[in-house]
This record gives sequence, C-alpha cells and structure tokens, in this order.
Amino acid sequence: MTAPHPDDFTLLVLLEGEMSEMDAARLKRHLSTCPACTSAFREIEKLDRTLKSTLPTLEEALAEPELPEGDPFRCRPDCTRLGRRPPIAGDDAIHEVFAASRDAAEVKSRLLGAAAAPEEDLREALADLDLLALRDRYGLGYALDDALYNMVEGPARWARFGRASADTVLAARAEGRALDAPAERAFPLDDLLGLSLLVQGTACNWTGEFLRGGRDLRRAYGAFARGSVSERRLASVELVEAQRRAFLDRAEEALHLADRARGTFQALGLEDEAAKAGGAHATALSYLDRDEEAIAEFRALLPVLSSHERWNTYVSTLNGIGACLLRLGARKLRREYARALRLVNREARPAVHSFIRANLARTLYQGGRFAEAARAFGAAATLFATQGATADELQMSLFQVEALSHPAPRGAARRFEDVGEVLRASNAVDSDILRSLEAALAGDIPDVDLVATLRSRAERQIATRLRRAV
Repeated sequence: MTAPHPDDFTLLVLLEGEMSEMDAARLKRHLSTCPACTSAFREIEKLDRTLKSTLPTLEEALAEPELPEGDPFRCRPDCTRLGRRPPIAGDDAIHEVFAASRDAAEVKSRLLGAAAAPEEDLREALADLDLLALRDRYGLGYALDDALYNMVEGPARWARFGRASADTVLAARAEGRALDAPAERAFPLDDLLGLSLLVQGTACNWTGEFLRGGRDLRRAYGAFARGSVSERRLASVELVEAQRRAFLDRAEEALHLADRARGTFQALGLEDEAAKAGGAHATALSYLDRDEEAIAEFRALLPVLSSHERWNTYVSTLNGIGACLLRLGARKLRREYARALRLVNREARPAVHSFIRANLARTLYQGGRFAEAARAFGAAATLFATQGATADELQMSLFQVEALSHPAPRGAARRFEDVGEVLRASNAVDSDILRSLEAALAGDIPDVDLVATLRSRAERQIATRLRRAV
C-alpha cells in the first residue's frame, strides 16, 4: 500500500474479494484503527448492496419485454437517442432555472385555486400563462404534479384540470413560438403535455373510464418520449398503466409494468414512488387470486406511504387490503381501517379521512355486511357534508339507502325521503329516477337489484351535475 489511506476503488476490490490475502490482511488492520476509512467502507458496502439488488431487476425488466408485439409499452423509449435538445448549461442559465423554479410557486398556487373554480375561471387562468417564460412552465408543471399527489381529493376536478392544461399546451405548440423559446431546453412543452395527459389518465382510473384513460396514458408516454425522455416520468406513466391493466383483468401485463416502474424508482432513490409502484404490483397479484402475497406487499407499503404523506396511494393500498381480506374470509378488516382512521387525523386530512370511511363502507357492502355498511356510508356522508362536498355526501347517502334496503327496507324508505328532498331541490337527479327509486323501495321486500341500478344512474347524474364546478 503506497498511500496512507485507501481510495474507494481499493475498498471495493477488498469488498469483492479480489485482493491478495496479504494485501487484504494489511488493509483490514488499517480499517480496524481508522474510523474514516471504516465509514467509507460501510458506505461502499451499502451502495454495492443497493446496486446489486435493484439494477439486475431493472435491466431485466427493460431488456426482456413480456408484453405483446405492438404494445406501446412493450419497450421504454431510449433516453440516449439522438435528436434530443441539449440540456441547459452555463452558470447564468442554471441561475435562471433556479430563479424560475423558485418564482413558480405563485403561479402554481393561482392555478390550483382556479382548478377548484368554475370552468371559465380555470380556462382564463390557463390563458394568462406565458409559456414562452420558464417560470410559467414550472408553475403549470408543479400544479399538475400536485394534482397527481392529491387525486383522492377530487378525481373529476383534476381530470378537468388535465384536459384544460392539455388544450393550453397544444395551442402553444401549434403557434410555434414556444417551441423555439429558450425555456424549451429546461422544460419542454411535450413534458407539460405528458403531465396533463398523465393527470387525465390517473383520474380515469379513479372514475372507472378505463378506455379513455388508456388513450390518455398512451399519449402521455409518447409526449414524454418526444420531450425530456425522463426515466422518472416514463416510469410514472407505466405505473398508472399497470393499475389500469390490473383493473381490466390483464394482471400479468400489470405485474411486468409495475416491476419495471418500481425498479426505476428504486434505482433513482425515490422511496415513495417505489412504494406506489409496489402498490400497483400488489393490486395485480390480487387480481391473480394471490391475495395472501398481495396483503403482505400492501401492508409493507403503508408505513412508507404514511411517512411520505402519500395519502392518495395510502387510501388505495388500504382498500386493496380490505378487498383481499374479504375474499380470504378474514375478520381483520375493521382493525385495518380503524388503524388507518387513527393515523389519518380528521382535522388535518379531512378528505383522506372521508375517503377511508367511504372505502370501508364499500368493502363491507361487497362482503355482504349490509347493516355495518349502511352505518359506514352514513358516517362518510356526514364527513363529506362538513367539508361542503355535496356531490360526495349525496352519493354516500344513496349508497346508505341501497345498503339499508337489504336488512331494513322500511329504514331505507324513510332515509330516502330525506335524501330525495335534497336531490329534488338541487336538481341533481332526474325526477323519473327518484320516483322509480321510491317505487322500488316500497313494500316489505324491495327490489334490491333495481335499487342498485337506479342508484348507479343517480350517482352518475350527481357526478355530472354537481361536480362541474369542482
């Protein structure tokens, strides 16, 4: 050893066992007396373990397509391809990027406020953006990211925001000047288009519009491929597409996409995103009737998601556990939800707390536990009412009526009298549907199948009429 302290390469040679016995013994004696070198050796050990555990999985997922020929997600676009715009460089340019990123907070806040306002206000706020300016591109990008993180608080609202944002970006592209602006190197318009479409596709997974969501996600994948070709962004689209395919009973394909996305996030050190991809993987397992494996994966994710405050995915994960437990006939369902409700403070996270209660109610209903489901739907309706979420409140109330129609038909009819008055006053549901519901609930043995059909039709009308400005 010619140097008093070994360099990183020498420590790696020792770690891999490729050093002569004499040199290894000499180096180990040095490590026993040198805290700095011992610390460096441990860091190299940790890095080596991470690379060995994640890179082979990622390389396998990227190199061995398991999706059919012609599938747009079969192979990820090449991030090293020719023709990409060179990245922004130089001290002045980098300073400009940092300044634009910092100043974008006000733009983001303004857009998020407009997303909760009527359609014309949102369109006006988007029209005021100057997409020649890097600040406004960052502001729109940050707002779209926020929509992805908070999808649970209003999928219909965020879907509308995504559509309006996509229209704005496409108009800027058509004009042409924005494509030649200096801002294009730091934040390509195609990345903004990809984010807008990703928000739409994610919302469709929540609302059940899977065919429309598939089109949005394919377009998002193509937009990111034309833009920065960001591995993170491409993996984000693969993650949502994995969820969509699981919901469509294409679970084997979903497993492959979720694995590919998770490997990317792990390699990038994004623990929360990797956990989200793990949730998509577990969902696919559950659709393959591998519920015990799915529950183990779901449960391992909850602490990570709560520590990163990823409540959108936390709610989905908890719902996945509930569905698996019901299929397995387990009795731990209520304890799982009780733990979640204690963790998610009602005052700090009212929307998340409400959706957890709503998911508990739906899961109980699917398991045939109608009386408990009715109470849970009632509690969820009350929580939504305190937030002024009228559409969600009324939908939960109708679910409560449907649940009551099984064990307590008279109670269902009485409850519907109150709900029906509100629905008539708000013109949220057509009068013929309300009259049909009243008739279906009449008598000692209501037609529960007809009640379910009418409730579903009423729910769709509520979503259309009361969520337009949400």
